[in-house]
Amino acid sequence: PTFVGNSMETFARTEWEWLETNTTATEAIQQAFLDGRVTRSNFGIGLEALLDPETLAELDEHGRRRAEIYFFVEGTRRLRQTLVSTLHPEGVAVRGDEGWLKRFPEAGPAINYQQDLPIFYRQCPINLNITSLQMPSTVNQRVFDCPAAGGFLITDAQPALHDLFDADQEVIYYHSYEECLELVRFFRHHPDVRREMTARAARRVFSEHTYSHRLRKIVALLHSRFGGRPEYSEAALFGRTD
Repeated sequence: PTFVGNSMETFARTEWEWLETNTTATEAIQQAFLDGRVTRSNFGIGLEALLDPETLAELDEHGRRRAEIYFFVEGTRRLRQTLVSTLHPEGVAVRGDEGWLKRFPEAGPAINYQQDLPIFYRQCPINLNITSLQMPSTVNQRVFDCPAAGGFLITDAQPALHDLFDADQEVIYYHSYEECLELVRFFRHHPDVRREMTARAARRVFSEHTYSHRLRKIVALLHSRFGGRPEYSEAALFGRTD
């Protein structure tokens, strides 16, 4: 099993160095993590769901923004670190920045996303995914990229999966780190099932989730909003209508 991504170590450390100048904010932020309030759903609501009113009142607009950024990067760092730690007994391989080496000395270097990652996805028996903290319900790009490149993916159970895929036939997803561990143990010994799931997911991506599909939806929205002005027509934007 392999996870490709940034450790978020450097981003989190940089933001924390700024926040340390505000003692009240740092204590409240630390308490939010200790209380388990730093979740995707709470992040989607906003700082009001993460910090107490007194702390919020002391933060100006810039301070609120820095607090939001720290919750995002530190929260995501913890999600990724916990996933890799849980899968470590199964020999999980990590590829990304040097921040991973702090806890996982065997971590490999970063992979060029544009040129090398598609091949890497295909070569890995199992690719892992966990959505960043700032996405309460939707999915990230890996859910489309990995199967499109021919790679098998195990991802976290984001609600939007059921809107984008036939989730029970095209996507393998987990609700907890422990469930992810069990799925890895099962699928590493069933290559035929992995290939079937990947093929079904890829067909869905190519039939409904390419950039062309997204752009055509944008064109339809433009038509509905601007009354079919010719500069927003499909023919003008795509050069063809087939």
